[in-house]
Amino acid sequence: KEFGFVADSSRARAAVVAISGNEVQVTFTKKMDRESAEDINNYSIDNGLNVKEAILDDTGKVVTLITSNQTLREVYNLTISNVYDAWGNSISTTTGKFGGMSKDSRDLSYSAKSIGNGIVLTFNKRVDRETAEDVFNYILDKSLGYAAKAELDDSGRVVTLLTAEHSSGRIYTIRVENVKDIFGQRISTDTRVSTKKFAGAGSSTTAGGGALNLETVVTINENTIDLVFNSELTDDELADMAVKVRVPDDYGYDLPSKLSYIKYFVDNKKNVRLQFKTDSDNNPEVFEAGNIYEVEVINIDRLNSRDDANVKLFAGTSNPNEAPEILEVTALNSTAVEVLFSEPVKGITAARFEIEDGIDISGVSVKNSDEITDRVLIYLSNKTKLDDDEYKLYVKTGIKDAAGFSPLNTKNLTSGKYFEFDGDSTENEPPFVESDITVLDSYTIQFMFNEEIGDISNSSFSVKRTSGSSANISISKAVLSDDRRTVTLYLNSRYTGLSSDYEYELVINSSVRDLQGMAVDSSDRRVEFDGDDIELEELEIISAYIDEDNKVITLIANRELNISSLDIDDFKFSGAGYYGSSSDKVRYDNNSITITLRNELDEDEELTIEFTSAGRGKIRDLNGQSLSTEEIEVDTN
Repeated sequence: KEFGFVADSSRARAAVVAISGNEVQVTFTKKMDRESAEDINNYSIDNGLNVKEAILDDTGKVVTLITSNQTLREVYNLTISNVYDAWGNSISTTTGKFGGMSKDSRDLSYSAKSIGNGIVLTFNKRVDRETAEDVFNYILDKSLGYAAKAELDDSGRVVTLLTAEHSSGRIYTIRVENVKDIFGQRISTDTRVSTKKFAGAGSSTTAGGGALNLETVVTINENTIDLVFNSELTDDELADMAVKVRVPDDYGYDLPSKLSYIKYFVDNKKNVRLQFKTDSDNNPEVFEAGNIYEVEVINIDRLNSRDDANVKLFAGTSNPNEAPEILEVTALNSTAVEVLFSEPVKGITAARFEIEDGIDISGVSVKNSDEITDRVLIYLSNKTKLDDDEYKLYVKTGIKDAAGFSPLNTKNLTSGKYFEFDGDSTENEPPFVESDITVLDSYTIQFMFNEEIGDISNSSFSVKRTSGSSANISISKAVLSDDRRTVTLYLNSRYTGLSSDYEYELVINSSVRDLQGMAVDSSDRRVEFDGDDIELEELEIISAYIDEDNKVITLIANRELNISSLDIDDFKFSGAGYYGSSSDKVRYDNNSITITLRNELDEDEELTIEFTSAGRGKIRDLNGQSLSTEEIEVDTN
């Protein structure tokens, strides 16, 4: 129960309530002076209850008192004195009451989530600031090194670690050690408690573990801008996305008429590039230096549009949109040449290149001429390998910028025709697994090759015990990360997984090859590793979002999804005035499930979504686990 108490009506008022067996929350009606609000000598509680710490939150209005253990249902009197608001007005000595709560006897635990270049750890209890902000208490994957910074928020439960950028599609692990709660209880060393796994932002939980936000707009040149989002978009979302560009009110200039644009991903799927043209000019001056413009992003269901969060301002520029160029040509070995461009291009095929004298080009690394990239590998025939001589790379017409508007600028080429480069007689080496086999849990392992490899399938690898049973462990899904070096094998959860009692062997099929087609050497195709008993995390729906029209619901899972089919009949809806329609539909991707209703739901109501038994069976993760969540509630707008 909450008790309000008032001193002088012209001064700050406060309400007090116990929020746990060791925490009392005091909420003031005005911003308070931090020094006096956080002085524990200004708070006293009867019945032998001691105030150990006082914490003012960022709003300046809420003070959390850390107390000794309260007694359940004991009525306590809190006296506040000598506390001032932000303008120097004091609160008269005042007394309020609150009911004691039982001690929180739970062991300290946490969850972990990627935010791209950081990790958010949410503890189940308030933690000690000194141990929580010690970066050496967090053991990360080797690829991430140590956290550069650990910051505890004013809730006392959320720590944000600043780390190196996370790779999309890669699963990481973190181990927390020596972190204590506010009463000195140290987190358990049991790996089931101290060690967690999480997916790099833009893979499974990415879609953000939350709503999609437009973070900023970057002006690239006078007709090109980049939209930067907080998490990765899907290919379908890019296709659906539309933008409106305009001049803000009260500005006396105009945009060119009949503008259209081409959109595509650049660098990663958080970054969408828009290149504009008019009916009469493929390279117009659109965003002039000294002017301000506004862009609005629409037609993405999970995009946050509250308070115009989907609308951003950006400035014009005098930078022209120059045609792409070849920056560098490098021989990687006797059968591969790398070409770097000044910006993303398309139209690349083997026929666009020629190498003198008599070097036979067998292929290129891009899959088709529509692929957009700023780097391509040219593969050479084993019959015409490079020597340590000088060569000329001739480039033919057909390569254009990613929008398809501007052809490759060849003015920087010798005689406008060729790029000279040094050959390399070194033989191509076969790929091999250069990392240890990391057991993420008893059904998931991960490892890394020394170089980029070609596409893989479930049959590319097998796993079995080194002794006893000779049967292979069923692989549910083999996933190659965006870096084309990191492989994650998801073992089928319906069968027996790995165990710390056994050693195992990873067998690599001869179909696993580098980008030049060279297979893993037979001597490197077997790698042994130890099993582990880390429990596989259940598949759950961890959050749900509804659009402003109360018609589109997005469900976010804690793990990457592997759904082959899903229908609206796999869900049952109740509450919020739900009225079913044959036009209701559901769609899904690797990150989320989106339900679109024809009829708008009632405002400020609660919708209950029940997952049928059949529906839970269809919603699976990459390990083949079915959904454990039976129902979820969503508050309408």
